[in-house]
Amino acid sequence: MYIWGEKTANVYIWPHREQDLSDSSDNRRQGRRVSAPFVDIRVRKRGLGINRWTDECSLADLSSSGLSFFSAALQLETLDKVDLELTVEGRQVSGSAIVCHSSFHHGQRKYGLLFIQADAELENLLSGQVFSTGEVRHLGEELAEQFMRERSANNENSARWLRANQLMLDAVRAMVSRLGDLGLLIYDEHGQEVRPADALAASDDGGVSFPCPGTEGGKTLRVSVAAAWNTDTGADGYILSTGQSFASLLELLDFICSCFGRLASAPNKTLAR
Repeated sequence: MYIWGEKTANVYIWPHREQDLSDSSDNRRQGRRVSAPFVDIRVRKRGLGINRWTDECSLADLSSSGLSFFSAALQLETLDKVDLELTVEGRQVSGSAIVCHSSFHHGQRKYGLLFIQADAELENLLSGQVFSTGEVRHLGEELAEQFMRERSANNENSARWLRANQLMLDAVRAMVSRLGDLGLLIYDEHGQEVRPADALAASDDGGVSFPCPGTEGGKTLRVSVAAAWNTDTGADGYILSTGQSFASLLELLDFICSCFGRLASAPNKTLAR
């Protein structure tokens, strides 16, 4: 068991005075804060009487000295002490903390906590040692998307386009990855035999590019697709670099499947397993 801060024997003491935390506008958490989308959190207020655990919380970020979370159910004040439990992949991190910051955010409260006491598993959580390969990949994607959302926060149209485009990218990548899992091989624009997922590439317009058969038996071309956005009507489908457009995501996916079907290396050839 660890208490974070100055080390005394085998115990760490957090070197704060409660009066130093009374200014809730000064969030005193130190250290790099990271998003942790795969971490569940529940919180219980300390004090007299029976205080039940609240599961209606969502973790905002985590650092070596504390964390922040959203909750519409909890009513906490600065300097309140809480017990907390974090769960990831069946492993549980428990401890206690003090509320150092409180603010109202999109209809719910956001609280900042400083750890008073937490077990050693927290260090593994912060270092990423408890994440699986898939979760680490998803964590990187979440951080990238969070960064881009923050960049476009002051432009509503840009934020909406980003969401529509990201959904399209996720759908295309998932589909072509599954085609490869099922054994499909295709020839790319260079005539090389590749898995469908390996034929995808990021495009300059923020979308994704892929090989596409030319018309009337022409050579294979690389085309890109991205979400289109009309400032008056909102979402306006998806458009290829060739000018061809699709009204729905389903139409676009069907088109890409058709392209890869025509580029398949052989009708009955699948990837050896």
